[in-house]
Amino acid sequence: MALLHGTLLFTILSIVSSRSILTDDPIFGQPEQIHISYGRDPTLMIVTWVTLNQINESVVEYGQDDMFDLRATGNVSIFQDSGSEKRREYIHRVVLNNLKPGQRY
Repeated sequence: MALLHGTLLFTILSIVSSRSILTDDPIFGQPEQIHISYGRDPTLMIVTWVTLNQINESVVEYGQDDMFDLRATGNVSIFQDSGSEKRREYIHRVVLNNLKPGQRY
């Protein structure tokens, strides 16, 4: 698989989101359904999460040795269900590049 040269132990340390555009209720800006997936090669990981309101940025802060010295930004797409409520969710996706296989982040 993608991790032939070592194991990438990975912990999301922080997902940062800016102030919500649509409401000041902090619950709607909190990340939900956080997923971490492998990239094309062992130096990439993809972090995906959902918020209930539009957020200004899709940002992941991470690092090694309990440091948050690395920052990656991504994009957001809108999902609207076809049910009677027409509920919207904002799907955030950030790619973490230049990771070192075998390191814990």
